[in-house]
Amino acid sequence: MDPSRRYAIAVLCCIGGGMVTIVGANGAGKSTVMRALSNLIPHQGGAIRYLGAATTALPPHALARAGLLHVPEGRGVLGRLMVLENLRVAYDVRPFKESFEAALDAVYSRFPRLRERAAQRAGFMSGGEQ
Repeated sequence: MDPSRRYAIAVLCCIGGGMVTIVGANGAGKSTVMRALSNLIPHQGGAIRYLGAATTALPPHALARAGLLHVPEGRGVLGRLMVLENLRVAYDVRPFKESFEAALDAVYSRFPRLRERAAQRAGFMSGGEQ
């Protein structure tokens, strides 16, 4: 084993709508694992499977449409677009779709302030609203 190189083995298994949590100290590689799982960065070896299919050759947008995506922390809004346009972008990458109107109703029921802000540029919302 080359001591100058980091080695990591990760086995994540999630069954039927469950969730997996990756916990670790700052710098431990949590974000790197997530970027590798969603093919945002190359991985050195091994296999990644999602819903039984290999994902190594798939581009990140194809994985996102299938439901495997990396959502980094921070303000993930497209500041120049209106709030409603941001919601549409998020809707368009969802793998399982109800109508856009039904999805909006669900979002607005959880975050009623977004309905008021729908025609406003997302970049002008407060940090907490973003």
